[in-house]
Amino acid sequence: MGTRRDRLAVFLPYSTDRIGRKPAMDGYAVLAAVTSAMLFLFPQSGVTLVVYVVIGGIFLTLTSLFISIIPVESVPPTVMATAGALIHGHR
Repeated sequence: MGTRRDRLAVFLPYSTDRIGRKPAMDGYAVLAAVTSAMLFLFPQSGVTLVVYVVIGGIFLTLTSLFISIIPVESVPPTVMATAGALIHGHR
């Protein structure tokens, strides 16, 4: 799970640069919802385990995207450091 998440952490920002932030975020949110739904609806299924292993790291990868990339890119360059610090809770 760790190496897959690391690969997703590199691939997700790359894909958002290629297809745009909004379509990528929508697609990744759907994948994250599928993972949750599968675990909730079919907890004892082998297919659920495969789905979780294949796309389960989306949750962790989305967190890094929401915390670091989107806040910094949505403000002027003069306050990028402030936006990054505020989202992490630094004063």
